[in-house]
Amino acid sequence: MEQPYFKISRGFSRKVQLKQYEPADFFCGAEQYFYEKLDPEEIKKHSNDLWLFCKTEVEMSVKEYTESIKKQVEGEDGPF
Repeated sequence: MEQPYFKISRGFSRKVQLKQYEPADFFCGAEQYFYEKLDPEEIKKHSNDLWLFCKTEVEMSVKEYTESIKKQVEGEDGPF
């Protein structure tokens, strides 16, 4: 099996606290392996694409979490 020339690893995290003493941490990590040499601009583009993928995944999870907490609170105490 051919060994990769290099890899790019990127991640994104966010902490949300909607209720007191109940923080929620969200994280996404992604890696991409390359089997050939790339110029610096291509590396930068791939790195940015991985970061944007992770950011989008985290933001989507935060939105789902926030909506679920708001529904719980509305069910218990009325509007959030």
